[in-house]
Amino acid sequence: MRSLTNRAIHRYQYDGGIGTIKSGFEILIYKKPSELLLWDPVKDIEELSENITQVDSSYTTKIDYSGELNDKPAENLSKAQGEFRIPDRYIYELSNTNLVGTTPLIKIRRKYLDPTTVGCDNDRKFAREVLHDDIGLKSALFESLNPKPSSKNIESAFLLSSNRTGIPQWFCETLPRLKRYQTFLDKHNTDIKLLIPGNLRDVQKNGLELLGYEQDDLIELNDTKVSVDRLFITSHLLRRGHGEVSPSPQEIQWLREQLLSAAPENNSQFSKRIYVSRADANRRIVHNEEEVMDVLRPLGFESYEPGRYTLLEQIDMFNNADIIVGPHGAGLTSLLFAENATVLEFLSNEKVPTYHFFLLSEELGLDYEYLLCEAIDCGTGTKPRHKDLEVDANKLHTYVNLLID
Repeated sequence: MRSLTNRAIHRYQYDGGIGTIKSGFEILIYKKPSELLLWDPVKDIEELSENITQVDSSYTTKIDYSGELNDKPAENLSKAQGEFRIPDRYIYELSNTNLVGTTPLIKIRRKYLDPTTVGCDNDRKFAREVLHDDIGLKSALFESLNPKPSSKNIESAFLLSSNRTGIPQWFCETLPRLKRYQTFLDKHNTDIKLLIPGNLRDVQKNGLELLGYEQDDLIELNDTKVSVDRLFITSHLLRRGHGEVSPSPQEIQWLREQLLSAAPENNSQFSKRIYVSRADANRRIVHNEEEVMDVLRPLGFESYEPGRYTLLEQIDMFNNADIIVGPHGAGLTSLLFAENATVLEFLSNEKVPTYHFFLLSEELGLDYEYLLCEAIDCGTGTKPRHKDLEVDANKLHTYVNLLID
């Protein structure tokens, strides 16, 4: 388990001094007592399970920066480097459960199990955060002592949901677990519906559709309480900057292959050299983006904001690309669709642990490079991870020309 010192350091890197103090206060006053309501997801999941099915075997993978533009890897990437052991993967069957909250939490035997932390290294702090933020400590206690009747009963279902519902988390953490789900269905020759969040965006639903899942295969969750007689869950691929690092190249590559094979072929309308802009965001924006494009445009680059395009268009955009340049942000999630590209990511020079797309690039076998940029504080109390960036245009010109050569 990570020490309080390590947690404080990571929180400071992400949220600064004020954010660290606030987070510590919330944990001590509001979240720490909720530990009494939670099962330890690591120790107790096997005890809670009626049946356990192994769906994949363990293996090791090495993640290491091997770029040529920098003498050494940035500290921002250090947490995702090294040799990782991917453990055996299992499907756990739980009986007589209730799903509480929008994400949801699993209520079993008057306590709560957070599916996001199943398989993580004793990271109960995150489980408490989920409990507090999703349904609240008071509500959880009241619900435990005076349970409300469920609005819906489901005989059996596989939970494809967690607290992390953003686009990067959906495509890099959640959807890869479908490989285990499909293996389980094939092994047992059965048909079990998928439980998914009811507030998914269109691009997330399109991902399920492209993978071949129809509306009849899915059950959407909302704010109501649902009881499930036989609930199937599996460990989560937690890829948080201040917590676990769970590489899974086999599952990430499987997802890419499934999505690319299902996408129609067409003559791409996009440039092979793309700049991923965050002009549609309200944080971590490149301050001197016009200057950046003055460097890139003469070299054949076009600027795109991936969030403004459909999933099929994003697949086409990134799969067609030779060079992908852009700041750290959700738009780079579509690296998942690239096959033979070089990535140049803009990172903050404040050593914020922002390794997500380095990790994804390594899992997919893409050539990864980075350019450290000046962090710009846009207002009082801006968290380090949210600061805007100022790109050194001369250094960018040098880097990109070396990539092209």
